[in-house]
Amino acid sequence: MEVFLTVLRRLLFIFCLIFTAFSFAHTKLQSTIPSDQSILIDSPALIALNFNKAVNLIKLTLKDSNNNKVKIDFTPSKNKNSNFNVPLSNKLSQGIYSVAWTIIGADGHKVKGDFSFTLKSTE
Repeated sequence: MEVFLTVLRRLLFIFCLIFTAFSFAHTKLQSTIPSDQSILIDSPALIALNFNKAVNLIKLTLKDSNNNKVKIDFTPSKNKNSNFNVPLSNKLSQGIYSVAWTIIGADGHKVKGDFSFTLKSTE
């Protein structure tokens, strides 16, 4: 019985080490501008994404309430960075917008995500 418990403890220890390594390896989106589910009165000047590690942002799309792509000044990143700011050259009209992004994470994996915000009129 004592041998069994020793083996079990060692297996649990190894599992914890592996699990910890995997949990630290993945890249996470820490914050965005506009923030997810935010309600804005003024059109945002930019879209910002802030990650916990340096990544390559390879795709970024903005879509309106009708699922139409909105033109943005985005170029895939050649260098890794943890903060990305994409200017919006045109003012957005009232509606719900969704932002979809794709990165190559610090661990080499492709990661996708999205967030949305609403632009309301002051009237």
